[in-house]
Amino acid sequence: MARNAQNLIDIATNILLTNEREHSTGLKNLLYDAKVAAGQRSMLFAMVNGAFKERDQLFAVADEEGLMEAVALPPSSLPSPLPKRDFTELQVVLYEALLGSRRVRGTSAIVDLVKGRKASLQKTLASRRKRGATNKYVPKVQMPRYVRVNYLLSNDVEAEKHLNSYGYNFVPTISTSSDNTVTVAKNCAQWDPVVPGLFSLPPGTSMHGDELVDSGALVLQDRSSCLTALALSPPPDARCIDTCSAPGNKTMHVASLMGANATGSISAFERSHQRYLTLERRIGLQGGEGFVKPVERDFMSVDVNSEFQDVTHILIDPSCSGSGLVASYGAGTKAELGEDENDIVATNGVDEEAVLELARAQTELILHAMKLPGATTIAYSTCSVHRTENEDVVLNVLNSNPNWECVPAVPKWPHRGLDIDEFKGFASKVCRADYEKDSTNGFFVARFEKKEKEKKKEEVAPEEVASKTAEGEVSTKKFTKAVKKMVKETGEMKVKKVRKRLAAEFKIDVKIAKKRLKEVVDASSKLEIDGKLLKRIT
Repeated sequence: MARNAQNLIDIATNILLTNEREHSTGLKNLLYDAKVAAGQRSMLFAMVNGAFKERDQLFAVADEEGLMEAVALPPSSLPSPLPKRDFTELQVVLYEALLGSRRVRGTSAIVDLVKGRKASLQKTLASRRKRGATNKYVPKVQMPRYVRVNYLLSNDVEAEKHLNSYGYNFVPTISTSSDNTVTVAKNCAQWDPVVPGLFSLPPGTSMHGDELVDSGALVLQDRSSCLTALALSPPPDARCIDTCSAPGNKTMHVASLMGANATGSISAFERSHQRYLTLERRIGLQGGEGFVKPVERDFMSVDVNSEFQDVTHILIDPSCSGSGLVASYGAGTKAELGEDENDIVATNGVDEEAVLELARAQTELILHAMKLPGATTIAYSTCSVHRTENEDVVLNVLNSNPNWECVPAVPKWPHRGLDIDEFKGFASKVCRADYEKDSTNGFFVARFEKKEKEKKKEEVAPEEVASKTAEGEVSTKKFTKAVKKMVKETGEMKVKKVRKRLAAEFKIDVKIAKKRLKEVVDASSKLEIDGKLLKRIT
C-alpha cells in the first residue's frame, strides 16, 4: 500500500517538475500522458492540481513550522545537498497531509519527515487561518448540473421525457439581458435561454450511471464550455477542424449542431496518444464515427499549402492557464465535470511568464489556422480569466493578420469583453463568462471571420487555381518550344489532339493547355512562329 502511494507521489512530482520546465506542455497534457491505473487517475488529478494551486500556502505553513529550514539543512536521513526534486515532492506530500486526503503514506524520507510533523503542521495551518495569514478553507461554489442533448443520438423531447421519468419537472426559464444567472429549484429542470439543447438541474445532482449519459445521448458539459461550438456554428456541409480536440465534448458539440444529416466533416486533431484514445472513444460513443475523424497529430504540423485546403470552419480551444475553473458540481466523479475536467491549471499567484508563453502558443495556433486558403471562420476559446490569453491574443492576431476581423460571437450572451480603450474595436464582440454573472466557470470566446474582399480573391474556379500553379511550373519558353515542334511535325493536326498532347507532355489539365496555347498563338509574331499554320490547329 505504501509503495503504491509512493509511486503516485513520484508521478505527481515528475509532472510538476516537467510543467515548470516546459510551460507550453501544460498540466492537462502531462496528466493525460501519465501511466497510472484507471482507478488512480482521479487521485492523481486531485493531487497534482491541488499541490500546484496551493504551493505558496503549503510552503508558508512549512516555513513557519520550521520544516523548510529542516529540508534546506537536511537531517542524515535526507540526501545532501537537497535537490529541487525533493522540494517538489515536499509540495505534493504537504498537500496530501494538510489539504488533500489528510493521509501521509509513502516510503521516502520526505514522507517520513512530514509524517513526523503532521500534527504540528496542522496546528500551524489552523493558527495562520485564525489570524488571517492564510485564507480559511472555502468550499468551491456549487453550480447547477448542466446537461447537453446530443442531437446525433437524441432530441429535446426525448431528453425531457427521460428527466420527467426521474421526477424532474421542466419549468419556464426566466432570463433578461441584464441577468444571465441560472437558479434551479429542487426536483426542477430548465432549458438554457442561450445555448440550444442545454438544460440545467439542481446543484449536487449526479448523473453518474444514467443510461442516456452512458450511451452518449446526453452529455455532461459546463455551460460556458458550450459557447465555443455555438460561436463557430458551422453549416451542415462545412469542412471543419478542431485543432486541440481531446477529450472531445466541444468537437462533438460541433457535430451535434451540424446535425445527424450533415454532409460535411470534422477532422479532430490531438497530439497526445493517451488523449487521442480518449477522443476516439468519445467520438464512437456520441455517434460521430464516419462523420468525425480523429487525427493523432499536432495541428501546427499541417502544411497549409497542400493539406486541408477545403476546410472552412476551425475550432481552437488550446491549452490555457485554466484560471477560470473555480466552481464545483458537488457530486459524482471527476469524469462528470465533462469537457473541462482536466483544465485545472490555475494558481493563486499567477506565473506571468508561463501565461505569456501560453499566449504566444495560442496566437501562433490561430495565425497558422488563418493560413488555410479555404478557412472563413475561426472560433477561439479559453477557460482563462487572464486578458493575456484572451483580449490580448485577439488584439495580437488582428494586428498580425489584417485580412481577418473579429465579429460578434454568440450575440445573445450578455457578458462581453473587457471595456478598456485598447480593446474598444472588438470588446463588445467577444464573450466572457464567470460564476457571479453567468452561473458557470470562467471562460472566453472570440469569433474571427475572413474579410469579404479576401474571400472573393480566393473564390476562383479549380481550373484557374491549377492554371496559376501550372504557369509557375511550366515556363513560357518551354511551352512555346513544344508548340513549335508540334507545328512542324503535325501541320493539320486537330486542335483537340494538340491540347491533349500538350496536357500530357506537361502534366497539366487540358483546359490549362488550351489557355496556354492561345497565349502562344496571340504572341506568334513576336515569337517568330508561322501564325497561319498555328491558327489551323487552334
